Amino acid sequence: MRYLLPEDTAVVSQIEALLDRLESTEFDVMVNLASGLQLAVNIAREQPAFRSLVERLKARPSEATRLLSRVNALAKAEIDPRWHSPYEAALLGMLVAAFDVSPSLGVLAARLASGAPEAPWVRRLADSIFTSVPAPAGDAAVEVAGRFDTSQTVVMSLAQGSVPLYPVDGALVQLPGAVRFVTESA
Repeated sequence: MRYLLPEDTAVVSQIEALLDRLESTEFDVMVNLASGLQLAVNIAREQPAFRSLVERLKARPSEATRLLSRVNALAKAEIDPRWHSPYEAALLGMLVAAFDVSPSLGVLAARLASGAPEAPWVRRLADSIFTSVPAPAGDAAVEVAGRFDTSQTVVMSLAQGSVPLYPVDGALVQLPGAVRFVTESA
């Protein structure tokens, strides 16, 4: 289930179209020309669809919920263990885009994607993101439990003040700032 924040339908279509381009055969072929993870990341960053996605997310941070929903869906897709994931290049591109927009957003995307089956580059990239971004300290590391079935913004209080959170496939996330709350459905 996707959680949609109130937005213009044309805006939603634009971000979805950019995400679709990262799932395209063309993007997949270009990224998979790489002989290693770093080269794959560099190739992804050079693709027009990737650059457009990063620019869009920087201009409209609330659209990151669409990116996170797509990452979550692709990471949970059933993949025949005899084959490589057909979504690995798309997931790699989405993780790098999330990280390029905000390291905190990259951490959240990496958390959602880290269990993607038959996608070793995605798992290595997620591990790299986890080690490159320091974990929040103190009250900022509070985890919210449960599944949320609302499309409304949720506000949670911390010792540091109120934090607006947005539901994304069972997770509450703060956008565009630091990720403070993450849950996965049980």
